[in-house]
Amino acid sequence: MVCPDRRQLPSVAGSTWFVLMMLAGLGWLAFLSPPLVSHLSLYIKVLGILAEGALMLWLLVLGVNVQRWKEQARGVARESL
Repeated sequence: MVCPDRRQLPSVAGSTWFVLMMLAGLGWLAFLSPPLVSHLSLYIKVLGILAEGALMLWLLVLGVNVQRWKEQARGVARESL
C-alpha cells in the first residue's frame, strides 16, 4: 500500500481513510487462524467495507488532480532513469 501524500489528501479524510485501510488489511491476517476467524469474521468484513467505501467516496467527491498526477509521474520517470 502506498502511503498517501499529505498534499493530495485533506488531513482528516486522508488520515481516516489510511487508518481504516491499515486496520482492514491487518484484519485479513486473522484468516490465518480459523478459530479466530469464526469470532472476528463479521467485524473484519464491516471494517473492510467501511475502508473501501471511504476510499470510493473520497475518489468520487474529490477525484484526482490530473495536473498534479502528471507532474508526479514525470518526476518518477526522471528518477528511474
